[in-house]
Amino acid sequence: MMEVRKELVLLLGWIPVSLLGVSLLSALAIHLILPLLSGAVTLVPLLRLCQYALPALGMFLLPVYIFPEGRSARRLLRQPLFPEAWGRKQIILCLTLSVVGYLLCNVLTDLMTDVAEHMGVDAIDRVEQVVREELQRHRSSLLYYWLAFALIPAIVEELFFRGMLQPLLIRSLPIHPYIAIGIASVIFSLMHLSWIGFLGRIVLGFTLGYLAYELRSLRLPILVHLMNNTVALALIAFDL
Repeated sequence: MMEVRKELVLLLGWIPVSLLGVSLLSALAIHLILPLLSGAVTLVPLLRLCQYALPALGMFLLPVYIFPEGRSARRLLRQPLFPEAWGRKQIILCLTLSVVGYLLCNVLTDLMTDVAEHMGVDAIDRVEQVVREELQRHRSSLLYYWLAFALIPAIVEELFFRGMLQPLLIRSLPIHPYIAIGIASVIFSLMHLSWIGFLGRIVLGFTLGYLAYELRSLRLPILVHLMNNTVALALIAFDL
């Protein structure tokens, strides 16, 4: 138990350290590297992909190969979509929960946006703002941004939050597993640094955490996460 708690503390410590490292690397890329290559127009989208994808890989994928819990996370990634013993009703219920969680996430985000606008507060989601600005500059490079903002985050964030952090919380703390899932969901939402989407991402994180816990697999959580990211990217890209 002590070893598990020690690993949990180290993993929690990894979050602010890696966040600081990502901020420094992003600043370096924006102010030093990109201006030097500004003339190479065809390389800009690829460089932007590296700018956003590499930090995510460093923050969330690197720990999977450093911490012992990473082995369990990789095993969860190899598990089937649904347990072989599950029947049709269980699968339908699970898929329904996925859709409800996704819809509730977006309803809460829209509600928070309306409240912010009513209060005269800036209602722009930080993540959405970054994606929108990038697409305005390079709309033809939508595939690069789908990789950077949809596919890669869906995989590496699920490995980190649902594959590592959540199981460590469940095993380390004398609380109900669902409470541990809730704690992991709050940390997941905080990592996005956006108060507009805070409640919505908690709901999304809890939905993904519940799926990972009950299925003992990361495949469906990754697919739901990818669906959420892809739909959000499409709405921004096509101004829907």
